[in-house]
Amino acid sequence: MVKSYGYPVESFEVQTEDGYILDLFRIPNGIQKRSKRLGDQFSFSSSSSSEGKGKRVVFMMHGLMSNSESFIYGGPSQSLAFWLADTGYDVFLGNARGSIYGQKHTTLDPQKDSAFWRFCWEEIGTKDLPALIDKALSVSGQTKLSYIGHNEGTTSFFVLGSERPEYNKKLDRQISLGPLVFMKNSNAEVFKNIQQHLNTKSWLMKNLGINAFAPTHELVEEAESKCMSKQSDELICKNIYFLINGYNSKQFNQTTIKQFISRVPSTASVKEVMHFVQLRASGRFQKYSNTTQGNEFDLSKVVVPVALFYTPDDQLYSSDDVQLLAGKLPNLYKLLNFEKLNNNLDFLYSENLNNVHEQVWKALKEDTEKQNEVELGLE
Repeated sequence: MVKSYGYPVESFEVQTEDGYILDLFRIPNGIQKRSKRLGDQFSFSSSSSSEGKGKRVVFMMHGLMSNSESFIYGGPSQSLAFWLADTGYDVFLGNARGSIYGQKHTTLDPQKDSAFWRFCWEEIGTKDLPALIDKALSVSGQTKLSYIGHNEGTTSFFVLGSERPEYNKKLDRQISLGPLVFMKNSNAEVFKNIQQHLNTKSWLMKNLGINAFAPTHELVEEAESKCMSKQSDELICKNIYFLINGYNSKQFNQTTIKQFISRVPSTASVKEVMHFVQLRASGRFQKYSNTTQGNEFDLSKVVVPVALFYTPDDQLYSSDDVQLLAGKLPNLYKLLNFEKLNNNLDFLYSENLNNVHEQVWKALKEDTEKQNEVELGLE
């Protein structure tokens, strides 16, 4: 898809320590000149002439039931990945195991082997991200990169920082778009329905599937009904990706959504979904467990400077959940409330993304050593 917009793209196969083979894509430079101002402090003008060598590296990680394409839908005018490439960054797009760009393995076949699907986002954080980040740094020749995560791409980052703390030294900052860490107050109907049946194994196997997540109508019918009362597009209300991640947006860019809806959901494991339900049930940021009380991840080890971007209307978490996360991070340098966004997906697919993109660019440029900045009421 990157080539169809005229941008250069490179692809790499990255093998994890446990044999998964993941696609990593690179946009080494942009093709457009962009000139904008951010208040009185920030401005830029970038051209397509520079190659990736020597540039600051940005690594981007997608959310649940998605893949790296989520950062390029909408083309150069809407896509954060293209926008960053045009403004002078060397952009790498990662893919998690189980996604359409993560279904290869040295010994396991996802169509035949149940063992392929025995993972949750803990393994994405401890095994996929280290391999992908190391490859991005090796290819670019840099020693550090900036990490941008959306949705589950934020969750796996916080796992990485706590479980593989040596990787804190390889990141100069992290920007979370819609952080999924504490989810006690999540209003996602699908997660709420699953939680009611956490102790009924037969129901879970019937309605979630066994390996790849394969939801039944019984699981999603209540969410579909509520969606149809708020959203006129039946295709959105019949799509599990939107039912979980958010359908209540008044700002969806219709051109982007029409392109996007045919490409999601991407595959995910049952354990990935169940792990998020466990976060809602426990109110803790914990490891996967056969009970609701798993061991907690130690967020005090995540010493990378972190910026949290959130919207109070997100059905996956509440403002209180984000504030709880913010209070546990030792190096939070920015906390932004985009109060006019309606859901988690608006960070990528809303009608007007200029402010989101500019705030991301600003967060990439800022001195992370300064006093924490809290901003409210951003569009």
